[in-house]
Amino acid sequence: MNDQFLIADYGLNDEMGKLLIAGYDLYDERGKLLIAGYDLNDEMGKLLIAGYDLYDERGKLLISLIFQFTSGDLTQNCNLYTHPSPCLLFHRVVKTMKIFKIYKF
Repeated sequence: MNDQFLIADYGLNDEMGKLLIAGYDLYDERGKLLIAGYDLNDEMGKLLIAGYDLYDERGKLLISLIFQFTSGDLTQNCNLYTHPSPCLLFHRVVKTMKIFKIYKF
């Protein structure tokens, strides 16, 4: 089974260079996500995720997964059999928010 995914449309490399997903906590029962208003390539190198900064472990995990998915670097870094927890967390967030279009091939 091929576990590669492609995220389209609202990518991190769009003209604005930023991703905005509003209003929900990463760990609430609905599995929704807050990423609020920071340029991912700004000088500060900061991104707030559900109230946590870049140096929080959960923040680092999610930022890492977002960049892996948008860069297409999935084969070794996000295999549902070898790394189930972060992959399932990321898929759950994306599916719940319905911000990204995901294609499995």
